[in-house]
Amino acid sequence: MVRICLTFALLFGCFAFNAQTNLELLETRIVDLQQQMASCRNDEAMSAYDDSLRTTIIDVMNSDGAFDYPFSKVKSMSILKPNDESFRLFNWNIPKMDQTHGYHCFMLQVTDAKNGIYNWVEFMDKTDFNASVGNKYLTPEKWQGALYYKIIELKKGKKTYYTLLGWDGADALVSRKVIEVLQFNGGKIRFGAPIFKMDKGSPKRFELVYADEVMTSLKFDPKEKRIVFDHLAARTPGLEGNPAFMGPDLSFDAFVMEKGK
Repeated sequence: MVRICLTFALLFGCFAFNAQTNLELLETRIVDLQQQMASCRNDEAMSAYDDSLRTTIIDVMNSDGAFDYPFSKVKSMSILKPNDESFRLFNWNIPKMDQTHGYHCFMLQVTDAKNGIYNWVEFMDKTDFNASVGNKYLTPEKWQGALYYKIIELKKGKKTYYTLLGWDGADALVSRKVIEVLQFNGGKIRFGAPIFKMDKGSPKRFELVYADEVMTSLKFDPKEKRIVFDHLAARTPGLEGNPAFMGPDLSFDAFVMEKGK
């Protein structure tokens, strides 16, 4: 019995070592590809490196241990988990010569943590930003791309809404900050939820669209349980409502968490 247990321990140790080594190699590959992308000066080369990066991330998704591996060397990719550690996001942007951006996002989802079973889903960047999108539910197959930097859990009864704070370079004239909502509905992933109580209804997501050359803040204040953001105003009189001329006016607004909204 001792010999059998020892053999099992050795085999398990070898398996864990091989899995770790594989992820270390993939991490190095990710870093190398992102360095190459940072030096690209045309869209064709950028697209080729991005295709290789996407393939490498798929290899990560299919690797044992990927959910907990730190990826500490990867600096130019957003890798996030919510507090309940039910999933992990791998998210990056692809800057283009016309100053627009493309986005990729993969979710590695815990299916059975006890038995180490995981599933992964790719979000497809198929939806351009526009005013009408704010009131639509979206799916992983038709996702409004963004680069997420924060996940906030909002619980209402047994339901959990994962609120994502993100950035989108949009185009040469405007950028935007977005509050997206990710939820699991009948086991399926859905984007958007009417949890934003505002004077003019309850949109399914919220966005700030502002002039490309200005900085705009969108942050979570955990102490006060609120999302705080710059109030936008026209920088030139008479141009109210034109995002290319909107920017912070040194005042702030906030969404405060109350009763599941």
